[in-house]
Order: sequence, then C-alpha cells, then structure tokens
Amino acid sequence: MQKSFLILWCFCFTLSLKAQQIELRTIQLPVQVSIRALQAVNDSVVWFAANKGVFGFTKDGGNNWHIDSAAVDGKYPEFRSIAALNDSTVLLLSIDSPAYLLRTNNYGASWQSVYSNHSKGVFFDSMTFKDSLQGIAISDPIDGHFMIIKTTDGGNNWQELKVTSPAMKGEGCFAASNTNIQWLQNSVIFATGGSTSRLFISENNGAFLPKNTPMISGSTMTGIFTMHFENKLNGFIGGGNYLQSDTTTTLYQTNDGGKTWQPIKLPDGAFVSCIKTIKTKNDNYLIVTGHNGTYMVDSQHHIKDIKNADGQSLTFYTISITPSQKQIWMAGKSGKMAVLKFY
Repeated sequence: MQKSFLILWCFCFTLSLKAQQIELRTIQLPVQVSIRALQAVNDSVVWFAANKGVFGFTKDGGNNWHIDSAAVDGKYPEFRSIAALNDSTVLLLSIDSPAYLLRTNNYGASWQSVYSNHSKGVFFDSMTFKDSLQGIAISDPIDGHFMIIKTTDGGNNWQELKVTSPAMKGEGCFAASNTNIQWLQNSVIFATGGSTSRLFISENNGAFLPKNTPMISGSTMTGIFTMHFENKLNGFIGGGNYLQSDTTTTLYQTNDGGKTWQPIKLPDGAFVSCIKTIKTKNDNYLIVTGHNGTYMVDSQHHIKDIKNADGQSLTFYTISITPSQKQIWMAGKSGKMAVLKFY
C-alpha cells in the first residue's frame, strides 16, 4: 500500500555564486535506499526509484512524499533507470537478470510489466525518452555486443536491437546515474568504460559507430560514468576511477562532437557520477556530483564546491534539473536528497 510522508527540510540557507542567489535544501527520506534514478518533471513533481523495489514522488516540491514499492514475481527489483512521460505516467527499469521494465499511468497505484529479460549477462544501465512516444535503453554486452531496447509507443511495447559494432573485452556501461545514454534530435549516443572509454554514436537510426575518448580506462571501475551533450557538437563526459579519487582528469568538454577534448580539473581528481547543465540569468553552469562532492563550473571553468551549512560536501549519485531551469534536484545513498533553487 502506498504511504504518504511529510518531510521536514533539514536546513535552508543561501549562497552567492557570481551574484547568483542559490537556496539549498536537504531532505532525508524515511527509507534507507540507494537512489540513482531521479526525474524532476516540473517545479512541483519529482519522481525517484531505488533498490528494494522502492519508488516515490512528490507533487508539492518535496514537502510531502508518496513512497511505495513494486514487486515482480515475488522479487523487488533494483531500479536504476526512470523515465517520467508526464506527472502520472512513469517507467522504471531494473538492472540485472531477470530485468524488468514497469509502467504506470496512475501515479504508481498499479504497474504493468511491459518488458522483461532473463538472459545471462543482461544488465541495463540507462533509459531515456526523446518525447512521449520514443524511448531507448542500453544494456551491457551480451555475447560481445551491447543491446538496445527501443519503444515507439510510449513504452507499452519494446524491440530488442543488437549494436553491430562489437564491444571490447571488458567494456561495459555504468548504471551510476541514468545518464550514459542520450537522444539528440535523430542521434543516439551512449558512453562506456572498463577496458576502454568510448562514445557510440548513431545517426538517423543507423549503425552505432564507436569513438575513442581520453577518459581514464583499463580496469573494471574506470571510464565514463556520465555524459551530457547540449547538441551534437558541445558536450561533457565525466567519470574516473570509482574506487580511487586522485589527480586524474575526470571531466572533459568537447566543442566539435568528440574530435577533440578539453580537460576540466576538479579538486583532487574528484570522481564524477553525474553531470548536467543549467542556464541561469547570469551564466550557464555545469553541475557535477559524485562521492567527493558537488561542484558548479561556470563558462570560464571557475569551480565552486557547493557545501551545506555545516561546511560539509554534498555527495550524491544523480542529478535532475527542472524544465524551468530553476531547480537542481540531487539524490544518493541512504534516502538522501537535496534541491538547489535559483533566484
């Protein structure tokens, strides 16, 4: 049964960044779950999904939360991908075999299983929608090839597609923050890590062609964990070594579609779990988070480490920015969330 909770803001304070007033609020949900799937539908409605089959949403900007869980065949899946098509229509995708994709159109009062996969080695990392009908999700390689599932009817039916370009041995994707696959007009891009760090790009539903990047790679937990492209030319990749933060560059920018990359040095080689961009009245900012902290990077690559009122770093897994570009939502371990509001 769905339960409702009133969440008290832990604290609220303002800080100034380049004369930009920002309000920070943190939330502690009453569930100890790891949240890597997050979507802010608008300034009021925010959805999340987590492990233990847990999902939740707010309709009033985070003051009240409706939290529940969904089970399939007696199993509570680990959800790491989410797609909210509107306030009440949402899809949740779990990671490993058996992987399930659930869909609701009534705020989670009931769920329909629209896809499942019991294949050995299946591991879904990320899902995104181009519009209310067209969606796509990426799985780690099965028999040496990445697998894509695609829908053209709002997630009711899904088709499996094999990426013809083979994966390198030890290459995979990371289900870190639901941000390693993206739709850009008629192009689809996904990012990899492990033995090598590459971008796979498909134009007009054509074959996915791999492109090398300078991101660190070579071991299981290294590579590109997240990416964000503004358009086909301008984009960012982030990641690093999940197990060891050091002086290695973990964030890169391209202005020519990945032909060349410029490093952005974060403090102490901070690991990057998620990157997003936001446009404010004063500047365009890159928002970066991971288990070392949360940073705002302006257009001149000046970096601000965002901390709470006690001077502690904000450590999260994933970010979602509202369509209004006024709020940055973040979520992470142990049911912890935060929102930055711009004024």
